[in-house]
Amino acid sequence: MSDKCKCMKPPFFYLDFDSIDIGEDGLGEITVDTCKRCGTKWIKYLIEEPQLTKSGRWWRALIGKNEENKISANTSKTYIENQDWCFVGGSYFDGEVHKKERPICIH
Repeated sequence: MSDKCKCMKPPFFYLDFDSIDIGEDGLGEITVDTCKRCGTKWIKYLIEEPQLTKSGRWWRALIGKNEENKISANTSKTYIENQDWCFVGGSYFDGEVHKKERPICIH
């Protein structure tokens, strides 16, 4: 991981990541995204409510070394909420991406 890599500074472009779908937990869709440039792994939690305007929102948090095997669709929300920081974005946030520090609350 490099603090200078594109994956550490918004805006993000989906083609810069390889994504693996790990499922849903009843509220959100969860993927593990790997930066194609530096190999850093991220957990991404996405909520979309098509019936509501400007409801799309996501949280992306770093996955620590040896942590990937501990993350599942059912534990991803808690994992992200327990991090010191993450990135958030989506139409819910007026399309802006910003760094969010504790407390992190996925809703």
